[in-house]
Amino acid sequence: MSMCEKFFSLLEWVVERKDFEDFWPVGLESTGVRYWSQLLTDVERVMKTENKLGVSDYPTANLALVFGLIYGIREMKWSSERCISLLDDIFFDTQKYKYGDIFNSDGSNLIWEIDSVVQKFEQGTQLLEIGVSAQDVNELSGLILALAESEYFMNHRIATEKHGGYRTSDDCVYVVRSFKNLCPTDLWPQLKATMLCNKEHHLIFKYNSFDEIRFDVMSNLITPLPPLNSLQAVSLSCNEEKWDLSRFKNFCDDVRHGIYLIGDELTSMGWQQKAERLTEILYFGCRESITSWKSAAQKAIEVGRSHSVRYPVPRYGDERFKYYNLTQGL
Repeated sequence: MSMCEKFFSLLEWVVERKDFEDFWPVGLESTGVRYWSQLLTDVERVMKTENKLGVSDYPTANLALVFGLIYGIREMKWSSERCISLLDDIFFDTQKYKYGDIFNSDGSNLIWEIDSVVQKFEQGTQLLEIGVSAQDVNELSGLILALAESEYFMNHRIATEKHGGYRTSDDCVYVVRSFKNLCPTDLWPQLKATMLCNKEHHLIFKYNSFDEIRFDVMSNLITPLPPLNSLQAVSLSCNEEKWDLSRFKNFCDDVRHGIYLIGDELTSMGWQQKAERLTEILYFGCRESITSWKSAAQKAIEVGRSHSVRYPVPRYGDERFKYYNLTQGL
């Protein structure tokens, strides 16, 4: 089984449970038909000329990109061989940045060595010891996800990665929520009004031994986190900087402010504007490979504006919907 075929088989349950034409904030089906063929062409060109896509900030971001490219592949009517060739190359390149299985098929999402996890945990700020409650940490985790969802739409993996479980010899387990690029002013200039930055931060949760935590192919948790009474400590790691309670609260306020600023603009956007912003986001995620991502995104938008075709899409519950979105015609 090729890596491409493995990816599809593990992703099937996602396809069966979501209606991607109604997916917030803009229908992926209609957007993909209009804009993502150009992105597909640009990514294939990069893979042929550079023989690599370039390291993403987080490995799952490349899987999210592949998820989008499939719509372009279907629209361009690529052969299965051409599809598998490109996607397997992307998967192979991405695998170099993970210590575990690229698709989390064993339930673990491992992008660090265990020694690195423990070191970052010990060097970080022990949040529970400075007066931050476990509930406050969970709220911050949710706020960061909400901000990343707003900034990058369904591609929030550009800015976030949940990974683990990292088990030590003394039977403790670490789960990490990593985030960076929370202030993409190239996409959202209004974020200049916040104190957010693009530094990498990690919330590292240390638990007593518990049943294995499991992640799906897109690094979403498919098992509940253990109860709070099994949580030993939470460390916030940011370039060995030490935080106090005031800084933690100010950071939470900045994240809320960012959500508010972007939410205001999203509310005022029409369908076309959202689709074009999503196109920019996809190119932004490839910025290390497609270095002139702004001009490339603008070209894709211009092509998309001239492409007015919209296809009927099976709805969730329709017998044809199963496995339709990503594999029809491949």
